[in-house]
Order: sequence, then structure tokens, then C-alpha cells
Amino acid sequence: MFKNLKILIIEDSILLIERFLMVIEETGIVKGAEYALNYHEAQLSFSKITPDILVLDINLPDVNGIEMLKIFRKNYPSLKIIISSIHTDDYYRVVCRNLGADYFVSKTDAFEALPSIIYEIAAAEAVPA
Repeated sequence: MFKNLKILIIEDSILLIERFLMVIEETGIVKGAEYALNYHEAQLSFSKITPDILVLDINLPDVNGIEMLKIFRKNYPSLKIIISSIHTDDYYRVVCRNLGADYFVSKTDAFEALPSIIYEIAAAEAVPA
């Protein structure tokens, strides 16, 4: 049986957040989804929910996503981190993977890729029936 997952989206575009939330809701296996526009809001969101999955943009207004990736990977080693970025060249993919990102998707592919990634994570964390 799938565990009800909690997701935090850190993204500075409200339009993208709304679309991510729609896609996440359509999976039917997410217990809660929060969003933050920056690092400060992300810290507050972590106090509300302890997410299983983090969807993280690289270009953010206060602390960039790569720095956040370092922080969240260090403080939450079991957190599944999905980088969603307009930067799709190999440099960013390699940097993010080396810093502990579990997945890297381009923003143009994110809405199609996210459901299968969520199901993959849920299946890996499934509670035996």
C-alpha cells in the first residue's frame, strides 16, 4: 500500500506552483502539498509539514536552489529531492546529482515527469499490506 506522501515545492513562480499542485493532486497519493517562494518560506513550511519529497527550483530570489540542495540534503538525508529547472545542460545535472539530488527534470518536462517520479518514490516507500 502506498504511503501518503507530503510534498514541498520551492519555486518563485506562482503559475508554475499552481500547475505543480494540480499535477500532484491528480496522482491521488499525496497527503499534503505546501509551497514556498523562497528559502525563508521553505523553513516555515518545514515546521508545518515534514515533507517526503521536495521539488526545488535552482533560480530563487534569496538563496539559490543549489545552496538549498546542500542544506536540505545535509539536514534531511532521507528527503527525496527533485530539481526542476530551466537549466538543462549537463553541468547543472552533474552538480545537482553530486550534491544529492535524486531527480533532475527540465521545467518543460516537469509536468509530465512528476507523476511517474512520485509513483516511483511511493512504490519504493510502500508499506506492506
